[in-house]
Amino acid sequence: GDLDSSAIKTTVELIIPKLTADRVWAARGGCSHILIVTDMNGHMRIVGEKGNGASLQYSSEISGSTNHSKVIFTWNSGHEPYFYTGPIPA
Repeated sequence: GDLDSSAIKTTVELIIPKLTADRVWAARGGCSHILIVTDMNGHMRIVGEKGNGASLQYSSEISGSTNHSKVIFTWNSGHEPYFYTGPIPA
């Protein structure tokens, strides 16, 4: 967060390869998201929570050499992402 704020900013960057209409729809903005991601130490974390989900930005590159979308989720909270040890729901 800001230098004078107690808020913690969590950022998750993803590349969605092989861009299709279904994947563009899944990466749409305007929704709050809750993610289960693996951190750099190999632990699963929950980013976002009910009532305070992660926001989304994305950009697409469609050309002869690449066909992907870069997705950035940002979440501001008063605590670090919780650890997750359960199964990943389908």
